[in-house]
Amino acid sequence: MKKERGLFMFKRFLMVLLTMIVAIVAVLIAANNTTGETISFDEPVLFWIGLGTIILFFLPSLFLSFFSNNGARITSIIFQSFIALSFLGLIPAGALDPNGGVWASIIGIVGTIVSICSIAVTFFVGKNNANGQ
Repeated sequence: MKKERGLFMFKRFLMVLLTMIVAIVAVLIAANNTTGETISFDEPVLFWIGLGTIILFFLPSLFLSFFSNNGARITSIIFQSFIALSFLGLIPAGALDPNGGVWASIIGIVGTIVSICSIAVTFFVGKNNANGQ
């Protein structure tokens, strides 16, 4: 029983971590294809601040993935919903960019799919075993 809870926790943690990796890739793509006043590799301090902000934004969901009770899972789902909406907003933003926004749209689509899968895993995996039942 305890081994099953650890496996459920690992699945939730892995999905949130995968979503964070997709968000970091999105920042790297944005820095590589910079247009105007956005993040770029030319200003490394702002680039690292942007990456740090993303990691800080994901920390609550990563931390909450270790817990199986319903309150922690619902709170994690709320955090992940904001992330999914951010990726969803990246799709039209990339499509409207005349300077190579195709990659931004692709990473937005991938990020949205991974985020929705992460929300589903957080919601459904281990639901019957929550609170030690």
